Order: sequence, then C-alpha cells, then structure tokens
Amino acid sequence: MKIHFHIENEHEYLHDEVCIIREMPFVPNIGDNIFITDEDTEKLENMAREYPDVYAHCYYYGSQGKENPNPEHLNLGDFHWVTDRCFKFEDNTIHITLNDK
Repeated sequence: MKIHFHIENEHEYLHDEVCIIREMPFVPNIGDNIFITDEDTEKLENMAREYPDVYAHCYYYGSQGKENPNPEHLNLGDFHWVTDRCFKFEDNTIHITLNDK
C-alpha cells in the first residue's frame, strides 16, 4: 500500500506540498511509531523550509522563535508518532500525519 506521510501542523491539514509517499505492508495506527529514513526526514525538512510559518513548531529551541524561524534550525527527526490517518475517497489514497508527541 502506498502511504502519504505528512507532518502535523495547525495551519493546513494534510499539506500536500510537504509530503512523501512510501510503500508499506500495512496502514499504521494512531499512536504507532514510524521511523522514516534519514533521507526521507531530510526530504521533508527541505520541503517544510519553504513554509516557515506553517512549520514554526518544528524548529530547535533558540532558532529566533516562531515569529522569525531560522530555516537552518528545522528538525523533523523526532516526528515519528502517528497522530492521524485517513482515506481520501476522491483519489483512493491513504494519508497519515506524524508529530513529535
């Protein structure tokens, strides 16, 4: 099954601009830990850097705060908890969101 991985944020649900698609043998449950590869984490970080206001909660401490986040301090390494999952009927896709909590 192809799963769309999104980073949870409070501005846009299932933000398609910051998403990777990976094949998995099952659909993860809410509360599961999904450890994506360092390469995939870096891909998501690079995409999220284009939307600093949306992903301000993903920054290291001391990165100038949410008002002016420093893109170099973006870190999604701890975002491995599945916090939501859904199926989109319009295109038959499965989506999950990851968070650090």
